[in-house]
Amino acid sequence: MALPLRFNTASQEIWLGPFLDDTDGKTAKTALTIANTDIKIYKSGATAAVNKNSGGATHDTKGWYFAVLDATDTNTLGQMEVFCFMSSGGALPVRREYTVYPQSMYDWLFMGSGAVAIAEIADGIILRPSSAWETQAVPGMLGELIIEGTHKADTTTNAGYATYFRSNGSTQHRKRALTTDTAAAPITGTAAGIP
Repeated sequence: MALPLRFNTASQEIWLGPFLDDTDGKTAKTALTIANTDIKIYKSGATAAVNKNSGGATHDTKGWYFAVLDATDTNTLGQMEVFCFMSSGGALPVRREYTVYPQSMYDWLFMGSGAVAIAEIADGIILRPSSAWETQAVPGMLGELIIEGTHKADTTTNAGYATYFRSNGSTQHRKRALTTDTAAAPITGTAAGIP
């Protein structure tokens, strides 16, 4: 199962391992020196893996090492693979899978917060702000929910709309008024939920 990462965000700790002895396949390797160039990252859509941007990995326990990713490491949305093949030290290679989520979706799914707080998302719909905001697709879900960047002329309430589209991305399903707070996040909720 792919683990979640936040798009374009520094200081995200990941775990690599367990590193096991390449002779017996079971003895934990606890004294490896792992540099950033030993850690390769394959980002979604890339034609080749790249070195982890900076910093290596440090042993924690029983052959498990932790490394800290930076914004450069997580600057591509979608699937990401991290693998480490040590040319010395006698350890078997390790590989981990991750999914890099848009910041607002990561915050909403995993942190219980986010600039866009949508209370109800029907089956088969995802959150993808329109080009008037920032276009972001979320892997692993079907359909689309597009937040329009336009607002009504009423500048006192500064209210906008959330437009729900069918999975083809062009047929409008429902349009709902958004509740905003100009002193806080741009969108704080929606009107009645999706039927």
